[in-house]
Amino acid sequence: MFDYLYSNIRFTGSALTEKPYPPRNLRAEDVASRSVKVSWDQPYSGNLPITGYLLMYRKHTDRETETKTKSIPSTKTTTTIHGLSPLTNYNFEIVAENSLGRGNPSRNLAVQTKEEAPATPPGDVRVQPVSSRTLKVSWKPPAFLDDHTVVEGYYLGYKKISVPSKTYIYKTLASQGPVQEQVYELTSLERATKYAIHVQAYNNAGTGPASKDVIGQTLEYGKITVMLIEVAINH
Repeated sequence: MFDYLYSNIRFTGSALTEKPYPPRNLRAEDVASRSVKVSWDQPYSGNLPITGYLLMYRKHTDRETETKTKSIPSTKTTTTIHGLSPLTNYNFEIVAENSLGRGNPSRNLAVQTKEEAPATPPGDVRVQPVSSRTLKVSWKPPAFLDDHTVVEGYYLGYKKISVPSKTYIYKTLASQGPVQEQVYELTSLERATKYAIHVQAYNNAGTGPASKDVIGQTLEYGKITVMLIEVAINH
């Protein structure tokens, strides 16, 4: 009986033992906005029991980012990583371990997490009368938007408050871009009438919560005009 160790390979009697091969077929089973479930196939164990796995993952960016790890028991070939960012690219690799140490990593798995609907309503919604048939509505994009949440547009809902049972009429509006204030004019309204108005942001993942209703009233006659008067001063 003899026992010699050379790098990753150990000769024990007539048996050749070594570190495990890379786990095979690393794949994403379920991808959400803030979590990813990955699975893999057990590799050749090196003629020794596999004692566990180490999953490594990091954001795929141009900048160097911290690699995080998760230890997984040898009895499992699937795990879920939580606490990820929405709409973000990640790289995953996994290694198997036995009593000789860790083997080489698997092939890289690239995964993009899903987009997430806006979590907060638009802010600072204001309504101003423009004429007897038009109201000007302005608002600011939802607060607390991170780099991974995109607003594609807004739903502007309005209804006459004189009819409590009346349902909202919605206008679908494209986002005017990353500006501080969005503006839209509601036209073809009724004269001297009060309207309840709210705004919701949306993207490909869904619709965010609505802002609180703001009440606006059209003018009774005509429209608001601003006149500039030039006064000549004789010296």
